[in-house]
Parts: sequence; structure tokens; C-alpha cells
Amino acid sequence: MNFSDKDINQIKSHGLTPQAVEEQTENFKKGFAPILLYKAATLGDGILSFSEEDRAKYISFYGEKRKNLKIKKFVPASGAATRMMKDLYSFVSEYKDEISTPLKNFPAVEKLLLNIEKFAFFSELQDKMKQNGEDLNSEYEKKNYKNIVEYILLEKGLNYGKSPKAWIVFHRENITPFEEHLAEAEQYCKDLNGRAAIEFSIQEDHLQGFEMLKERVQSKCEKNLGVKYDITFSFQQKSTDTVAVDMENNPIHDKNGDLVFRPAGHGALIRNISNLDADVVFIKNIDNVSSRYRQTTYEYKKFLGGLLLELKEKTAELLSELEKTDISRENLTYIYNRIKKDIFVSELKRYEDFNSE
Repeated sequence: MNFSDKDINQIKSHGLTPQAVEEQTENFKKGFAPILLYKAATLGDGILSFSEEDRAKYISFYGEKRKNLKIKKFVPASGAATRMMKDLYSFVSEYKDEISTPLKNFPAVEKLLLNIEKFAFFSELQDKMKQNGEDLNSEYEKKNYKNIVEYILLEKGLNYGKSPKAWIVFHRENITPFEEHLAEAEQYCKDLNGRAAIEFSIQEDHLQGFEMLKERVQSKCEKNLGVKYDITFSFQQKSTDTVAVDMENNPIHDKNGDLVFRPAGHGALIRNISNLDADVVFIKNIDNVSSRYRQTTYEYKKFLGGLLLELKEKTAELLSELEKTDISRENLTYIYNRIKKDIFVSELKRYEDFNSE
């Protein structure tokens, strides 16, 4: 594959090599082998069930053990709202007037406009339009639907079309997902000194906007919740990006002659997570928030934390037993059964199949 000097410099700036990019294109050509599934997970075999008493026990266990641990919350937050807004973009592109392209031809947008007062961003949208001398109700009555939708999408209004999901007001209390995650971190990440650590992985070009949001809401959240936050931001490493290709699997260039790269999925964030200084990390995507089930969410996170810490202790105990030089067959039988029962490993090679080494 022939890359220009400009291509090579751009590839290297991503932390990649021309050979690595060629391998990416070869993978597209050959395709990827499907995952071979062994069997379905069922209750008792891959799916665990816990009673209310179990959950209470693990929540209490987590409360005891967390005192001596460094806990951190990690939130993948680079996702933009592009897919959420795709129907609105189609409407702005295709809508002309009620005669040639009536609103009923765009059912998703019609439903939005009919229920717009119910949306969390409604008051902010009204304010944006007033700042420009326009009134939302008047625009709706005059059937200027396209203008209203543009105020949601474009920079003249809320600019949601280019905003990360973290900035979008999701709940009617005028709360963004960013703030929801801060509230969650206070519940199950706060240490003995009253500090909660949380890291958001973001796109580098959104850093300034995130810093502004942090500046606007951090002190308010700290005052309301009685906590001090250690908020950090990290970027998905460019070396995990994948070159974009055309239908013939050849790398494509944009109008400036630059190669087009696409960021990898959340799996690439394993490098960010490995750099975290913490004993326990809770991972939760930025838009996985619900104002209706906050307390339930908090309880289940603590429950999962307690379960994790117990598994860690049991694993350490069994590893210590295995490291003994004078381990007996009876002890091996005991460890084998404990692994299946306590570590939830249903498919396990029997110890008789291992040699003495």
C-alpha cells in the first residue's frame, strides 16, 4: 500500500505505523471470525440470583471494607448525541413547508414538537430563543417548525447536534448526566475524608467545554451533597483509532487530503482504566442515568462492590493455599470445590488432569 509522506506523518501522529494501518485494511478485506458461543447462560450457570438478605449483607460488607480502599468511578463520556439527533437532522435537511413536506411525514419530530414542554431542555430552549428575539410558542403557531428544531441542533441555540451527551439536560430538574454521575460517586465512592474521585474519558476537543461544566456545577454539587470531588479527564488514545475505508477497503481522505480515522469502541478504554490509581473502579457509561431509580442504583452499586470485594478475598485465600509446596490431594479437592462454589466457575478442569508441575 502506497502512503504519501503526509499520510505517513499523520499515521505516526496517531501513534500508529503504516504497517499497522495496512493490517487494519487487511482485516476489513478478510473479515473477522465470528465468536463461537459455548452455551447460553442460565440461572445457576452463568447467572446468579441473590435474596434481599444477600444484598443487605453485601451492602454492609462493602460499607466496612471501602474504608481502607481507594475507590474511583470511571465514566466513558466521549459519546456525542449524533445518533440521538439523527431524525432531527433529517427533518432540517428535508423539510420545506406544510404543503410539500408536511410535519406528519416526520413522526419522530412531530411527536417531539407536540410534547416539547415535557422535555428537560424546554425552559433552556425558550431562553435561547428569547435571547435572539424569538418566541417558541409563536414560532410553533406560525408553523416555523424547522426554526425550532434548528434551535435544538445548531450553535444558534442549544447546539445539541454537536454536544457530548454529558452536556445535555436529561432530567427535568435541569440536571445533566455529568451531574448525575457526581451524585452517584458521592454515594459509593466517598472516602473517610469525604472525597470522591471520578474520571471522565472524553474527546480532546471537548476538554474546554467539560472544564467549563465542571467549574459551573462542582461547587454546587459539593455544597448540596457534603462531599469534595477529585474530578479528572482522560482521552482515548489515538493509537487505538481505526482508518476509515471506502467500499473497496482503501483508506479514504477528507477534503483537505487527510486520512480519516475513527475512534475505537469502549474496549479501547482498557488502557485508560489500567492507568487509574485505585483499588476498586466502578465503570458506568455517561448516558446510563435515571432520576427515577437513583436510590435503587446506589444500593445495587454497593451490593456489587461488596460481592466483588468478597470474591477478591476468597480468590486471594485460595491462591495462597495453592502456593503451598506441601499441598495435599484433600486440599486440592477442597480448593477445587471452593472455586466452583465461591468463585462461580462452573466449567473447571479437574485437578487430576494437571501434572505435579
